[in-house]
Amino acid sequence: MKKSIKYFVMTAVALLSMSACTNEMDEQNAAANGGELQPVRFQMAFTNTRTSTGDETTNRATTWTVGDAIGIFAYPAGNTTDATAINAKYVYGENGEWTAEEGSEIYPDQELDYYAYYPYQEEVTNPEAINISAKSDQSKADGSDYAASDILASQAKNVSVGNENVTLTFSHMFAMVEVKVQGDLVTQKPTKVELLGVQLGATLDLTTGAPVATKDGQAATQDVTMFCLENPNSQSTTKVYSFRAAVPAQTIDAATPLVKIYAPDANSKTYTMQHPNSVPYTAGTFRQLVVNIGSKRVVLIIPEGATNISPWEPSEAIEEDGGEVVLPVTSIDLTFDNNINFITKRAYTTDKLNDAADYWFHRQESGYITVEYNAENTAIIASSTGTRCSWDKTSYGYHFGSKKLESGEYTLSFSAKTDAETSGQSLAFCLRNATDTKGFQITSAYNNKRNQYAQTTTTEWVTYKCTFNLGMASINSGLSDVPSDKPFESTTAEDLAGLSLVFWNNIAATYNMYIKDITFQKKIATE
Repeated sequence: MKKSIKYFVMTAVALLSMSACTNEMDEQNAAANGGELQPVRFQMAFTNTRTSTGDETTNRATTWTVGDAIGIFAYPAGNTTDATAINAKYVYGENGEWTAEEGSEIYPDQELDYYAYYPYQEEVTNPEAINISAKSDQSKADGSDYAASDILASQAKNVSVGNENVTLTFSHMFAMVEVKVQGDLVTQKPTKVELLGVQLGATLDLTTGAPVATKDGQAATQDVTMFCLENPNSQSTTKVYSFRAAVPAQTIDAATPLVKIYAPDANSKTYTMQHPNSVPYTAGTFRQLVVNIGSKRVVLIIPEGATNISPWEPSEAIEEDGGEVVLPVTSIDLTFDNNINFITKRAYTTDKLNDAADYWFHRQESGYITVEYNAENTAIIASSTGTRCSWDKTSYGYHFGSKKLESGEYTLSFSAKTDAETSGQSLAFCLRNATDTKGFQITSAYNNKRNQYAQTTTTEWVTYKCTFNLGMASINSGLSDVPSDKPFESTTAEDLAGLSLVFWNNIAATYNMYIKDITFQKKIATE
């Protein structure tokens, strides 16, 4: 019994001693903070930084932007139960400091482990499974959508009790892909650059040895519209444009289209590039794809990242050069048999080709021209009476009423000849929408800036080809260059419903025009 009392007295003395030490420590902390424990003040540092990203001259370094918000979890050191803070919201202010949303302050009343992520999501409650995703459109001019796709995470463990100044060091959870468009044929800023075939969703775990984002391998792939970083000097003869996107870590298979460049040259051509080797996008690294569009060749180069760049870790070079995707061709089923019957239509202003039927038509007014099938030549013959015809009144062609065409590139091919005693431009053609308000862009073989083209023919059969881009059209209806106030613009579903392929004569002379072997084919990528 005495032994027990002795031990009790010793234990009591020890507890009183520990209490005195703790009280003394608390008193010192409280004295330094005006008499009470203060909430934690966070400093957000970086191993790799974000949110507005600099160019190569600033080592791809990035900085926080006013209004950026971070979610922070705090747990007693060594466990992830009995949370002190769950998804506390801290916002970056104009004074350069992070401020907790009212009621979200964290007090360091015990040793704590901190877990943080960017950008903030209100519904998050579990730091071990945060659903994150890159945006499919990161092109917003202020860079905010690209920034929101650059997922960041941080840990700070075993932070001592009473420590009111905590530094959180953030790392990139996704990969950054940078596409540099250059070359002597690059004359203008691309209208769009897309990173092709990437998975955008992932799950973030803040509590592992280091935070990690795991891609959702079951999600469908998507194309990402990239953020344009640089606008070169308009006076420079060499134009270089850089585009960026942040995406989950993943590897793109060899010989798979990687990137699509829209209209970087005077011909407004679309370039799709691929590489013969697989291309990894690795978390925390930047992968640069250099697309060189030159007069001698079009090539994709994947260099090694510069070794002096630290904000985004450099990727390794990938051997060999990639190249442009040359699309194979699949024919649209157009039957041009030996019994073509032409439906007579009046002028476009009174009788538009907006019905759902498929047929050959003839615009006939004032007897300027006759059009029929000529069995001897197995060809269409258009006979002129000597007056230069107005294309919208005396043209002829094929109307795609029920055949629903898709956006993309289509190749028109036909053979033609004339018996006119002239070398003038005797044949013209174009592709128009049903209401005759837009002409589709010609992207190859002829002057791209015209939505229709007058072609010189001879008395011998000659085959002509051109490519139409059904993704772009202009309301300009003339043969002249598309004016700046009526540029080519992206087409709509309505534009693609009821197209008409139109031919007409283009000289004031008496002659016959023969056309045969007409095909209209869509370029498609291999599966």
